[in-house]
Amino acid sequence: MMVENVEQQIEALRELTQGERWHVEQELLKVAELPALPESTSVFRLVNAITSAAKQAEPARRLDIESLAGQVLTRHVGRA
Repeated sequence: MMVENVEQQIEALRELTQGERWHVEQELLKVAELPALPESTSVFRLVNAITSAAKQAEPARRLDIESLAGQVLTRHVGRA
């Protein structure tokens, strides 16, 4: 399952601070081995980038970010 308009999708994550969104972008760039964000990526890659950004956050904030990752996954894949 692919997510289109990756940069817009990240910007739409208003629950994240600018710094947290930057961490998500950096994780995607590292995994994709690209100099710029790709136009599309797998939903799992995006969710992994969000949870990786959560690991950079304060412990109290981490749960909120990981919950957001779960919401992104549910929105794109649906409930099992």
